Amino acid sequence: MSSRQQYHEQLWACFEAQDWPDKELVVVETYESTPSSFLAQKAKEDERFVHVAFQRDRHEDFSVGLKRDMTLHLASGEYVVNFDDD
Repeated sequence: MSSRQQYHEQLWACFEAQDWPDKELVVVETYESTPSSFLAQKAKEDERFVHVAFQRDRHEDFSVGLKRDMTLHLASGEYVVNFDDD
């Protein structure tokens, strides 16, 4: 598992740039030692953002498919769009 935290500000900027009027961002983050402070702060500031973080061992990370399934269960909208953080 490699840290994706360097992409989190870019991820947020992409979300903000979308002009869909009623949107939410759902992120399932896995991390080895420290969850993203950027994402945690954004989740506190913006109710459109759902951030769930799980600490996982390097060799026991969730698959991308499982993470996407988890976001589908957490999403509240009628339409879902997936995009990567990079």
